[in-house]
Amino acid sequence: MLHRSDYSTAIACGIRHHLFEGAAVINLSGLEAVMENSQACELGAR
Repeated sequence: MLHRSDYSTAIACGIRHHLFEGAAVINLSGLEAVMENSQACELGAR
């Protein structure tokens, strides 16, 4: 399950479509995958 903030971050980074493609991976990997995606997004936005 992704929190609303996770969706907002993904949309802000322009990878909204990636959420659907990576949904299964995120579900399997758990919170760690979400954190990695968030960190990569933040680094790319800087």
